[in-house]
Amino acid sequence: IMSDVINDLILDLQKQLQITSIVVTHDMKSAYKVGSRIAMLHEGRVLQVAHPDIIRISDNPYVRQFVDGLSQGPIKMKLKEFDAEESVGSRQEKA
Repeated sequence: IMSDVINDLILDLQKQLQITSIVVTHDMKSAYKVGSRIAMLHEGRVLQVAHPDIIRISDNPYVRQFVDGLSQGPIKMKLKEFDAEESVGSRQEKA
C-alpha cells in the first residue's frame, strides 16, 4: 500500500510542478506506473532505455529475466555474455 501512495505522490508532484523526476526502484510495478521511460541497468551499465511497453517485451536476456521475475536470488549473468550496447534502443519504440 505504501508504494502506491508514494507512486501517486510522485505523479501528482510531476504534474503540479511540471517537472521530470528520476525514480530508482527494483519494483517493476512502480516503474511501470510512474515511468514514461525506463532505464535498465546491470553492473553500472545501461542495458536498455525504453517506454515501459517496450521494456516488457525486451529481447535483452538480462532485462527479460528481471522483468519476468524468473531469477531465484541474484542474477548471475555476466555482461560479456550479452553486448549491452546492442540492447539500447534495439527495438523501435512506438511513436
